[in-house]
Amino acid sequence: MVRKLLLLGILVVAIGGLFVVKTELFSGPEAEQCKAFVLKNAEVQNFFGTIKSVTVRFVGSGRTEKQNAIWGYYSFVVKGSKQTGEIRVEWNMHGINADVTRISVRTGLMGENQLWPPSKTEVSKCLLPSHIWDGIILLGMSFINFLFHISIRKNGSLVRFFYPPALRLTKLTWTFLISAIALFLYSIICFLNIWILL
Repeated sequence: MVRKLLLLGILVVAIGGLFVVKTELFSGPEAEQCKAFVLKNAEVQNFFGTIKSVTVRFVGSGRTEKQNAIWGYYSFVVKGSKQTGEIRVEWNMHGINADVTRISVRTGLMGENQLWPPSKTEVSKCLLPSHIWDGIILLGMSFINFLFHISIRKNGSLVRFFYPPALRLTKLTWTFLISAIALFLYSIICFLNIWILL
């Protein structure tokens, strides 16, 4: 009973910490100013088509304050009439205004191309679009979780390699199964380019 309460307490503190960090990160006026800049930017509209929605992401966003200077970057998921994708908006604070310095779009697995200001280099062609890479990564993670689930049920060598034999893992097998199913469903969402991972 004490162990369950301790785990519940750790989970509540972790979720509360994420909420506080997210609120602190996105509470400033720069997030809304960057979003407004993206909505009016011609290069972003040419790339994505007519913009339907712009959503800021917790993953891939950050800000830095040092010696009265504030700068940072935000990741936005842009849904347009042509395509959906993620852009990275870099900004500097000048007084109360956030001046956008660069907008880039994620391409492929880890590549990015500059959308604004217009770059003289051509947009490079990637082997697979970014959302397909995300789907492949999540599918691989789902397969690994499913292997752990099977190995725990059969007390296989895979689980004995990673976990000591004295550790009771019967309840953990359902965690791996649920994770495998959730990751598989998330991979389908990425393949359909509804949402992205990285």
